[in-house]
Amino acid sequence: MKEPRRSPLWIAGIFGVALLSLLMVGFGWSVIRAGVFEVTVQDAGPAGCDLNLIVPAAFVHTALKIVPDRIFEELRHELDHEIGDHWNMILAAAKELDEIPDGLLVEVSDRDEHVRVSKNNGHYHVEVTDGDDEISVVLPEGFVYRVLREIAPKEARRGSHRI
Repeated sequence: MKEPRRSPLWIAGIFGVALLSLLMVGFGWSVIRAGVFEVTVQDAGPAGCDLNLIVPAAFVHTALKIVPDRIFEELRHELDHEIGDHWNMILAAAKELDEIPDGLLVEVSDRDEHVRVSKNNGHYHVEVTDGDDEISVVLPEGFVYRVLREIAPKEARRGSHRI
């Protein structure tokens, strides 16, 4: 008795499903590894609104890669007046920020406003209170360095960026 032959289409289908599964696992891993970017805004005013936005940081990194370089050139031109030749120092400081232990980094208060920046479990937490309005931003560790590195001029992107 003859064994039924497997059609090439059936084999291609199995291969396609296996490849798609591997891609999904890889994508999931990259999203988990990059972390999430979270923004929460609570506006207490009469027309106030609440906003809670959670975006995988991998999406932000990908978006930075596809932004036309001319947009970064305009931003660099504006920043050059303030930063000048200090890009390497800023990149090194941003990279070292990831190495410090968890804890409070900065806290500033006055009569109506309060700003607190801390690092906890691989995330930076920025909390701003202005009267009854509150803004909270959570950034994954390494996010600031990667964004600054994309914005920095090409000359500053080279090197180890260590202090």
